[in-house]
Amino acid sequence: MSKLLTAVALAMFTTLSPAFAAFAPNRIVTAVDYVVKKFSCHAKPGEPSYTYKTTSKTKIRIGGKRVRLLYLWDRGNFSEIKVGEIITVEYHIDGGDRVVDRVAIYPKK
Repeated sequence: MSKLLTAVALAMFTTLSPAFAAFAPNRIVTAVDYVVKKFSCHAKPGEPSYTYKTTSKTKIRIGGKRVRLLYLWDRGNFSEIKVGEIITVEYHIDGGDRVVDRVAIYPKK
């Protein structure tokens, strides 16, 4: 009986839990829509491109910049995402859309 209750509780907890975050490291930006605030990127040329949607809660950070106390209030801007940039994306799926939680932009060396 306890095994059945544990299985039912686990199944309910899994289905009712919020969306889990996914992580996409070192992606190359292929397209940016500054009006709708969406961008597409892929891992390597020839691989499929995925579109990511940003929200007002999306945090954007430029890699290589020192973190200062000011950074806690002053986030990066969506306009800093450009075609050809290498980025890392942390996102979750919401109704079929990839909604971005965090973006790290790595400057070209």
